[in-house]
Amino acid sequence: TVIGCDCRSPFTFLGVFKNLGKMTACLQLNEESHEATCLYENGKFCIPFIGSEDFPMSPKYSDDVREKDIPTESLLSSLQRIRVDMKENSLIPAASGARIDFLADGMTCVTMDFTKLVRNKDLTITHNGLNPENCGFSLPKKPWITLLDVLESVVGDTVKVKFDDNKVSFSDGASFSLTTCLHTGKYPAYERQIPPTFSREAVADTKNLIDAVKRVMPMGDASSEAMQASFSDGKVELFTTSRSEERRVGKE
Repeated sequence: TVIGCDCRSPFTFLGVFKNLGKMTACLQLNEESHEATCLYENGKFCIPFIGSEDFPMSPKYSDDVREKDIPTESLLSSLQRIRVDMKENSLIPAASGARIDFLADGMTCVTMDFTKLVRNKDLTITHNGLNPENCGFSLPKKPWITLLDVLESVVGDTVKVKFDDNKVSFSDGASFSLTTCLHTGKYPAYERQIPPTFSREAVADTKNLIDAVKRVMPMGDASSEAMQASFSDGKVELFTTSRSEERRVGKE
């Protein structure tokens, strides 16, 4: 086993391994030519690599480290529900990823850009055992998406989240451990943009509503993904339109 190789083309490297499926692979590293050769059942591929001596190491946790055990399914579903197409926010980089806060009334996951804000709250997970004044972190976009891919294949029931002001790690204690640096900038005050109370409430069949949205949304603008919804007794009406030259309209 060779540890600590920084591939020059990581996406090519991972892409080839992903396509091998369940085939057995043997990885050989030539430290003189800095070439990695992967031998598998039907062939082989070669890719250059560089040494890991100058690769930046993850900083140690501070004394103010916090830990929280979260059910795997709860963490996965919360992060999946806020995964929408967001534009990169160069002014506030932290807003481009996922914000996770452990509050008294639940675990809140948020993402936002200049036009959209999506929040999901899991009422079964609170800040119990954590300092309520500092129990949240901003996860960058790429580690967030990577974590989603990992959690979909995790067999364990619980994920331990360990974090301080600079980094966070996720681990099930058996099959995976993912560590990443955090966005250190201040996250926008998203709670100010969401009303604390609502004057109207509507109840709809979940499956029928989801199916209707899937039929209407393709007719709208892919850039804004805007849709109007009106509710009346026994009826939900969805409407979307495209501002492009095609003039698409969807209504149900």
